[in-house]
Amino acid sequence: MLWTAVLGALAVAGLQAQPRTPELFGSIGVGRLGGDEGWLGASAVVGGSAMIPIRPKLAVDLDITHYVTVFRHATNPSASLVWRTGNPKHYFFIGGGAGGQFESRRFDAGSGTALLFRTGGVATIRGPVLFRTDFTWSHRYVLPNISLRAGIGYRFGR
Repeated sequence: MLWTAVLGALAVAGLQAQPRTPELFGSIGVGRLGGDEGWLGASAVVGGSAMIPIRPKLAVDLDITHYVTVFRHATNPSASLVWRTGNPKHYFFIGGGAGGQFESRRFDAGSGTALLFRTGGVATIRGPVLFRTDFTWSHRYVLPNISLRAGIGYRFGR
């Protein structure tokens, strides 16, 4: 009986309309940098995102995330294709994509391609002002970079 109710709620949520205008976010959070040698430390994370709808349920999420640890800084610009479910006041998203990773370390620097997975949610605070939280898992090395962020955003248009 419980499974029927859950599946019914998901089906109804999946039929509702999604926002059709771009959204812009700024966020902060925590993360962890990974490498080939092991975990490279916990980090503060800052970033920004632009969610651009391309179909009723699909959007492109353009993102930049900057990780800061004692010995390393890493910047990850990325583009993800995300599927959204919910309604214009609050929705969840999940998707994946690719991007880059640009690092500055204490003694050298490096860059390369990263694949990523992203999930999160957006809720309306008031009018066009939004709250967003997201989790990102980005792979360039054996161990991933992970981040959990929360931020404030703005929905353009109606």
